[in-house]
Amino acid sequence: MGRKWPCLNVNGVLNLVSHLEIFRIYYHVNQINNSSVFIMFNSLTSLFKQLIDGSDLSQTNTLSPNMAIACLLCEVSGADHSVDDREQETKRSLLMKLLSLNEEESNTLLEQAQQKIKDSASLYDFTSQLRELTQETRYNLIKSMWEVAYADGEIDPLEDAVIRKTAELLYVDHSEFIRAKLQSQ
Repeated sequence: MGRKWPCLNVNGVLNLVSHLEIFRIYYHVNQINNSSVFIMFNSLTSLFKQLIDGSDLSQTNTLSPNMAIACLLCEVSGADHSVDDREQETKRSLLMKLLSLNEEESNTLLEQAQQKIKDSASLYDFTSQLRELTQETRYNLIKSMWEVAYADGEIDPLEDAVIRKTAELLYVDHSEFIRAKLQSQ
């Protein structure tokens, strides 16, 4: 248990958290598609909840590489705010192939990944866990992300941006990024 924050008025923080939740619900109900707003609300809500609980904010929640890979596949499929059955099936089959999972394990991992990305502030939360992978494995991940993006028959600019940023964060050369894109078509 971390140190308590005696200078904080707990009722005031609870009030702020409830207002953040109301804003987040308002944005969701009115279908305002600004992912940075959702990320900000989720991050602030999480921070204040940790402060109320007296959690040690210096502790980091590290993900397993498998979870990080699943989260990145979910990030690219949800980047255009629409995940169709083809994308879902592609994610499932890629996880089974990449991570040697059965269908049930793959489904469970995808469900957990969907929850993790809701609580995530950025792609860095996932890519920081994967930098130690071999260059070939990182290339295969980028290629898999392209396969998920192509699954619905079109590449949305937001999907492209997620994959491009992931490649940069994983130190995948631009030439390898392009090669993965071309091989996935």
